[in-house]
Amino acid sequence: MWFYFEMVKRYLKLFILLLACLAQPALSMGQDATTPPTDEVIPVSRPAPDLNEEIYYRNRLEFSLDTGALPINIPFVFDVFVGGDYSQRPLHYTLVPIFPSLRWQMGDVRGPGILRGNTDLTATLSFTAETNE
Repeated sequence: MWFYFEMVKRYLKLFILLLACLAQPALSMGQDATTPPTDEVIPVSRPAPDLNEEIYYRNRLEFSLDTGALPINIPFVFDVFVGGDYSQRPLHYTLVPIFPSLRWQMGDVRGPGILRGNTDLTATLSFTAETNE
């Protein structure tokens, strides 16, 4: 018997919720029930021009050349396991890494908010020059 009353209360709550959803909405403070709606056409707002189109556009190729110098070399991390020691002084070489890259912007800039961006295809070569001192 107890289960029956709980089920009736549950269905009664759902029925009241359904009636509340189907009821007519009340007028807002700015609305007046006696004033008929006007036939005034509201102008459509246009989005601001996208300023990124001047910088990022489809099928653009870019080239970059990154280089650096590592004059203070860090010993190989696993020297302990291959029998080396960390006591080599002075260091006798300097590394100069060179990275030429070619980028192709495959699409336009698009997307909402934080997901906004474009798609790039990148090819990078790596060359490391070693100079002995």
